[in-house]
Amino acid sequence: MGQNVDSPMPENSKKKYAVIGGGHGGLAMAGALAVQGFSVNMFNKTAERIKYIKMMGGIQVSGKMDGFGRLNRVTHRIKEALEDVDIIMVVIPATGHRYVAEICAQYLQDGQMVVLNPGRTG
Repeated sequence: MGQNVDSPMPENSKKKYAVIGGGHGGLAMAGALAVQGFSVNMFNKTAERIKYIKMMGGIQVSGKMDGFGRLNRVTHRIKEALEDVDIIMVVIPATGHRYVAEICAQYLQDGQMVVLNPGRTG
């Protein structure tokens, strides 16, 4: 088993993340970042897919690290997901990157970094 950590979501100078995509990769990314103490917003285009995560307030992580990754925000509204974050992790199949670029474009802020993680990078 890995290190057991429950993320306190500290108010410090750590980078703030948005994870775009509520599939397996997005859940793993958001959970791992949150367990490490980063502030994480999670977006999925359908509310249905993320309703349980929203209800729980985060993601249970197990493996190399174990703990509950408390998420800052879980939403199906892209504007809410991108507000005040430093790094945007797009964790969906590459075929969806154009769609994400189109819905994000008007809400991107100067200085935000966008990282494209094509699906199946594991």
